Order: sequence, then C-alpha cells, then structure tokens
Amino acid sequence: MKITVCQLGDKKEEFRTSWDLLVNHAQKAKPDLVLLPELAFSPWFAKKPHFDPEVWDEAVSAHERSHQLIRELSPACVLGTKPVNTGDKRHNEAFVWTT
Repeated sequence: MKITVCQLGDKKEEFRTSWDLLVNHAQKAKPDLVLLPELAFSPWFAKKPHFDPEVWDEAVSAHERSHQLIRELSPACVLGTKPVNTGDKRHNEAFVWTT
C-alpha cells in the first residue's frame, strides 16, 4: 500500500500552491491513501486564545465546499477531519472519502 502524508499552507495563497503540489504528486505517485492535515481546508483557528463562532462557521463552510478539491486526489482514498455542528455542539469529525 502506498500512503501520502502531507502538510498544507495555512494562508490562502500558500494553501493553493501546496494543494497543487499535492495533486501533482498524487497523479504521479498514485498513492492508495492520502492523509490530510487536521482541518485542512481552513486556516488553523485553534491558535487563537478565544473561540470565535464566526471563524468556526467559516471553517465549516470551507470544509463543506472542499469536496471538489478532494476529488482531485482520485482514485486515492482520502482521510482527514472536518469541523461539524451537531445540534448545539461542535466537533472535529474524521472522514474517509473514496471515489
């Protein structure tokens, strides 16, 4: 089994560049599995000392829009985490994406 583990840039421009490099690598190396960083599709908000609900909601939205990006890693199985709201609670939920 071939596995790709990566880091992605936190700022928008850095993310796009590192994502394009990851996709290029995946197309050439053809890994069976790609492991993404925690909450890969939004800036890392946990470094801030206080919780901001707007930042959380933006992170949830960014991860909901990430499906098209994840498809670019096909046919690899992709593992990652995403922020989700469950009732009045917030969670960092693991996901497995396959084609």
